[in-house]
Amino acid sequence: MRPHPLLRPALALLAACPLALAQGEAFPRKDAADPFPPLALAADDPTRAALELLSAQVKQMVADDACVGAELHVIRGRRTLLHEVHGWAHREEERPLELDSIFCVRSMTKPLVGTLVQMLLDEGELSLGTRAAEILPAFDAQRLRDVTLEQLLTHTSGLPFSTIARPLASYGSIADVAGEAAARGLEHAPGSFHYSDAGADTLGAIAAAVDGAGIAELVQQRILEPLGMTESLALLPRDGPLRARVPSAYSGGPGAWKRHWGPNDEPIFPLFLTSQGLYATTSDYARFLALWMDGGRVGGRRLLSAAALERGLAPRNPLPQPGGFRGIETHYGQQWIVYREGERPWAFGHNGSDGTYAWAWPERDLMVLLFTQSRGSTCGLALETALQELLIDGDVAGFRERARRSEAARADLGRFDGLYLDETNRRAYYVVSSADGLLTIERPGKFHARLTPTAEDGRFVLEGSTTLTFEDGGDGPSPAFLLPQGARTEREVRHVPDPGLPAAEEVLEHVRAAHGTEHLAELGAVRLTGTITLPQRKLSGTVELLFDAQRYRLVVDLGVTRESVWMTADGRIVTQSTGADPVEAEGSARADALATHPLQRLGGWDRAGHSVEVLRRIAAGDGHALLLRVTAPGAPGASKLIEEETGLLRFEDRLEHVPGVGLLGVEITYGDFREVGAARLPFAIRSKYAFALLGEIHVQYEEVELGVEV
Repeated sequence: MRPHPLLRPALALLAACPLALAQGEAFPRKDAADPFPPLALAADDPTRAALELLSAQVKQMVADDACVGAELHVIRGRRTLLHEVHGWAHREEERPLELDSIFCVRSMTKPLVGTLVQMLLDEGELSLGTRAAEILPAFDAQRLRDVTLEQLLTHTSGLPFSTIARPLASYGSIADVAGEAAARGLEHAPGSFHYSDAGADTLGAIAAAVDGAGIAELVQQRILEPLGMTESLALLPRDGPLRARVPSAYSGGPGAWKRHWGPNDEPIFPLFLTSQGLYATTSDYARFLALWMDGGRVGGRRLLSAAALERGLAPRNPLPQPGGFRGIETHYGQQWIVYREGERPWAFGHNGSDGTYAWAWPERDLMVLLFTQSRGSTCGLALETALQELLIDGDVAGFRERARRSEAARADLGRFDGLYLDETNRRAYYVVSSADGLLTIERPGKFHARLTPTAEDGRFVLEGSTTLTFEDGGDGPSPAFLLPQGARTEREVRHVPDPGLPAAEEVLEHVRAAHGTEHLAELGAVRLTGTITLPQRKLSGTVELLFDAQRYRLVVDLGVTRESVWMTADGRIVTQSTGADPVEAEGSARADALATHPLQRLGGWDRAGHSVEVLRRIAAGDGHALLLRVTAPGAPGASKLIEEETGLLRFEDRLEHVPGVGLLGVEITYGDFREVGAARLPFAIRSKYAFALLGEIHVQYEEVELGVEV
């Protein structure tokens, strides 16, 4: 699930560019070498009406802040039918997005390394049975020797999603990245599908080793240059003529988009990662799609054999979560996503985690590209249904009617607002909120997502093909919603306050007394030192927390990186990473950092201006626990589980903003409480993120010093 709070649509609408339907000279060509010149459409052409509706949908996505900016490109018969932009390139400077911007396409890089490997297969340099250990010495180790090229191409090697554990600048080459993957070893049983960036980077290392060239140069010579992809970059230089066309990169979700890379920053990728490093325009990436649409030929020259096309686009593994195409099966081939209608090939394409998407329908000679710079955006998934209805099925009238019903339903979303208790987990709940005609759902510790309305009243798409249905409450609010959970459906019931619960003020006093936080001022400055471990990442290091009643400093040193956070006496939060300047945190990032101070973490929520509600009493071991919801201005809510008899904080479920990733769910367990003067503090803190790449983080404090001179 991905984060989707709300923002007023007005700013994004101001930046929206008018629809650029091809109409004679009104649609300017970029240059004479443009492979996809515009096609003039008659005013009564049904395709024109379909494109106008498609344009309106993308424009509304930007208005709803589902993404910061968006470039849409529709190409049929190698003629451009629609090419337009909406929203911002750099929102902080109010600079609109421009046509032919250059986007980081992230995982849409994988089909390029797949194509490179297919070329080497055609040339006999490799075979599908070639073992990685035959090419890369780092894989000549137990359990790794049997990893084959075919397994790497199909994400069935058993390698983890990612093994990059230090700043990218510390890697000398793609071979070093593959070497680290080998050092981590297999995380899954070989033969089972597990999407793997580490596998795609290993493919790049193999290709470079076989050819003898650097991987960036190899992609440039074998793919970008032959296809005329002159506005694509394997490496984004610090200075260069194309850099000015790269928009800022954002993460966080609607209402919480934060720029994690800007035009004055160092490149994100100091070396080319074949899992995610390509920068391209929509037109250039369409040239690449066309290579696979044209039987592996470009300009009369064959780059790929028919066998290579069959290998790459053959469905190998069904993807666990379908997309927005109805009645269409989604599979993974060899570095391509492939779509099938029963046994019949339907389309192919790929997407990238920064919100870029590309689809190609060979039988219709149709390509559609949607590029955004909004990490975690699901705009492409939401657009798939419209693409199918408008461009494939041609059901313009039906789409208009469904859109009309959906718009009518948006006007009455308030009846769904409220807090709903989880049917199977008594410490969990959902919060549904409406604003500006949009509906969001939050599950502390797990996700924050937008609910997309369907044509059926009360029925919403949570993500992909997962649907959520609210029960009809008549003239009142909805009493519950139905949520599929695998083979069964849960009924999550609207929360009704229990009059037998203690008041929030009473519980907070109990928590503060149990932890003795009122005595922290008597201790002077306190230093806690210990260890931090990330088991899934196989990283460990040291942690130091220095605090008094007003300030704190937290330093985490993992050897390869060092992170620091300060809270000043006037409440400012400053963060600093290895090799970077200090940055003052704002918004949800500031709220996250404030919660690190013991006074804030252990019952000081009301004094920090947060609202606190006691939701329910839960059986816990031989006693009971109280479930609290704490909400802070400008930040997502959090759950706190308080041991009723002792007043100790035992668990916390919250949403946390991770730079470059977005808003992530995290479940926190507190234990090993020890006396520190008259206070009682947790020395063991275990965090489990809903994002598999982060996994768990274990902090164990071991030493304590009181009255430290600072």
